[in-house]
Amino acid sequence: AYRLVNYDNKSRDETIVEIDGIVNRLLDVQVKLGASASGRKHPALINGVTISSDVKSDTNIMAGAMNSIAIDTVFVPCWQCVRRQFGRAGRGRRGESLLVGAMEYNYKSSMCLQLFRWAATYNRPKLTDPKKKPLLYRMSLENDLHQDILFLYQEIYANEYGQVPDIDNINIDEADAYVKDRLQRNGWHVIIEQYDPNQLTYHSVLKILDDLMAQGYEIHLFNVDYIAMIDKAGCGGGAMGDDIRLLFRRVANYCKKMHIWYVTPHQIGSKAFDLRRQGREEDFVKDIAGKGYWDGCQRLGQEPDMDLLTHVIKTQNASYLSSSSSRHRGFSNTPAEDLTWLRKFENGFI
Repeated sequence: AYRLVNYDNKSRDETIVEIDGIVNRLLDVQVKLGASASGRKHPALINGVTISSDVKSDTNIMAGAMNSIAIDTVFVPCWQCVRRQFGRAGRGRRGESLLVGAMEYNYKSSMCLQLFRWAATYNRPKLTDPKKKPLLYRMSLENDLHQDILFLYQEIYANEYGQVPDIDNINIDEADAYVKDRLQRNGWHVIIEQYDPNQLTYHSVLKILDDLMAQGYEIHLFNVDYIAMIDKAGCGGGAMGDDIRLLFRRVANYCKKMHIWYVTPHQIGSKAFDLRRQGREEDFVKDIAGKGYWDGCQRLGQEPDMDLLTHVIKTQNASYLSSSSSRHRGFSNTPAEDLTWLRKFENGFI
């Protein structure tokens, strides 16, 4: 279809519109030639239920709803404060999206890595298709791959042994075996890859996910740091920042359809500096949560099912990690007292 419409130098957006038109015309031809449209599932349909006395159905509509929040189908965080922040569910659900926000160098990438670590070490996979391999997939577009591996090793080790490992004197073979064992001992397959964001669009990102599923994986978590760094081709038009919003939405909608928990960070914009200048460090994340301080796109916060903001507070004697959330979209609201928390750093670790 691309070759049919790309006979001149049209923009990518114009090309995509024409491809959609060609596909729709082909479907119309299919119906005219005798193919029935009544039993054909529309590609945009994610889920549905028909409740009618005219339609016989054996589907238990409550079974699917309850299964979506069952303990063995969701991702339980390690820290109790984060569990409470997720509300009554107490955890992340497949098909949902989570946006982690912070100003530069304030733990947003680290929080995404923590969520990835917790998914592997505190949760066991429950496959939708028993023939598939359960996958936790991380795509790094900012951090060096080796930097991520070292972070995971240090956090796993410190959590297990109560002390920070001496990186300068580790046995690399033992450390290699240790990290691999801890990440996959619960039955997960784990893939961590680093990409050049300048050579990616949302089309190519989704193609990477498609290819993984074609290799026999069932993706449970897509952790990408961070999606707004890729080329926005195909997401143009509208007001300023709409390309970022549309990019997030397209990836989130894909993950919702494929039943993948989607986690990505995004930077808080420079306007939030004004609040910091007022000396309200302890309340900073609480002050900005849900108020559109996202870099480049004030309305980005409307897209995810949940947001989670982090900020590092430094005093003379200690450092703390503070966090706040405006909501976790779902069947119940998070109590106001659980939306915000504070944890102390010990020897550089939480």
